[in-house]
Amino acid sequence: MKENSTLIVDKDSSIPARSLNIKITENNMEAYITITYSFKEGQNPPPSYNVDELKAELFNKGIVYGIIEENLEKCTDKNGVENILVAKGEFPVEGEDDIIHIKFDIDKDIKKLNEDKYGRIDFKNIGAVTAVSKGDVLVERVPGKDGVPGKDIKGKILKPKPVKKIKLKVSSGCEIKNENIVIASMSGKPSIKNNTFYVYKVHEVKGDVNLETGNIIFSEDILIHGHVKEGMKVIAGNTISVLKNVERAEIKGRSDIVIKGNIISSHVIGGGEDTEKLKELENLNVFRQSLKDMIGAIEEVKKFNLLGYDVSDGQIVKVLMENKFKAIPKQGLCAITHIIKSRQNDDIQGDKLLCLIKGKLLGLAPLSIKHYSEVIEIEETVNERIEFLNSTLSLPVNVKINYCQDSFINSSGDIIVSGKGSYVSELYAYNNVYFTGDMSVVRGGTVKAGKEIKCKTAGSLGGSITKLIVNEEGHIWIDKAYENIVLSIGGREFVIDYASRKLHAYLNENYELKVDRLRL
Repeated sequence: MKENSTLIVDKDSSIPARSLNIKITENNMEAYITITYSFKEGQNPPPSYNVDELKAELFNKGIVYGIIEENLEKCTDKNGVENILVAKGEFPVEGEDDIIHIKFDIDKDIKKLNEDKYGRIDFKNIGAVTAVSKGDVLVERVPGKDGVPGKDIKGKILKPKPVKKIKLKVSSGCEIKNENIVIASMSGKPSIKNNTFYVYKVHEVKGDVNLETGNIIFSEDILIHGHVKEGMKVIAGNTISVLKNVERAEIKGRSDIVIKGNIISSHVIGGGEDTEKLKELENLNVFRQSLKDMIGAIEEVKKFNLLGYDVSDGQIVKVLMENKFKAIPKQGLCAITHIIKSRQNDDIQGDKLLCLIKGKLLGLAPLSIKHYSEVIEIEETVNERIEFLNSTLSLPVNVKINYCQDSFINSSGDIIVSGKGSYVSELYAYNNVYFTGDMSVVRGGTVKAGKEIKCKTAGSLGGSITKLIVNEEGHIWIDKAYENIVLSIGGREFVIDYASRKLHAYLNENYELKVDRLRL
């Protein structure tokens, strides 16, 4: 509480005096008055304050709103008063956000990952578990309420927080009814992408995918009630749901993939061609940094004539690549492989980068470089390629599985392991890998994520080698970790030397790998 100056009518202690003290709270929402009268025995008391005087003093302090008249009357008491509330502001009444009720079944694990700290869902890319029929209600919006402004005792308007308005947006297979309801205009599988509701056609397989059904290739959603048997392929232009096992098979979807059963010796790729683009981007980012570092080294060599005056720029590049930047040719070859693999008509940019790498960085080609600006041109072209690939990426997708063994799982978004876990498998997610099942175990193989890995149990008493990898900004969390687990963050490695619990690995401010843990 902040205290205002006290008004004293007479400071001479021999003369009857009165004082008025006004206190205003820090938020300017309340004001309190204390009044004292002082006089000696036998003297006439000083005149008590009247309401008009009190109002005038409040006005002098800027208090113009919420004055409590009945309490001002109390302040005229000739004996004085202490901390009487004389003005009170009004707090704003907060409004209510619009609420969305989704009427179709959403995979609960994926939904949970998209909720914010208030339990609201970020509708970026969520698919349904089951199909819907034409005319089914998919979504209902409950409109919120605007807030009511308040005012403090100095007359300042206090605005409520803006409420969240949700505009229903629909695309193919949906329509809006009465402004607040979305219904299916066709039978299929509902989905939410970028806050827009869709219904996709579904290719539904009631039994197994086997030699009798043949491979399943469909441009939209695929729903399989049985197993996907050995040697079979399931490829979808959108989501894939498999309710039973996948055995020595291949699953590829451009959107979310959910596999309820076990995955044995199989390949599961969520994100379609985006997963290949992400691999190319990962290599190109490393390649670009290597080129930048080499350009800096070239400039230093030239500035100080470290290799002599008669050495050409091409010879400098060749020497540096043979001694300090040995990885550049390999990174260049990897870039060429990706360009050829994804080559499309009129890929002028990719063709240019391919020619520059071949003509300037491989074999004896560096000797043909006349000026190191040619290396700068390669680095700039790599950067253009990175920007192009980033611009063509779709929304990240999720792959949710129960258990995998001897398998390869890849996702352009998150991998969620909700069941028993993974055994001697390779899991690669561009964003995160979450083991959400209470008994989930990662044992053997490699788990790699761009951002975060969260495990319940990693490794085993037998010391099976398990590797967990994230980028330098990433974190690794393990509830129970056994020996011989290799943790890698931003290329820095740590091998767990004793069984641990509540483990958290990350890079500190000095980019040193830090492992917080307790002994198991």
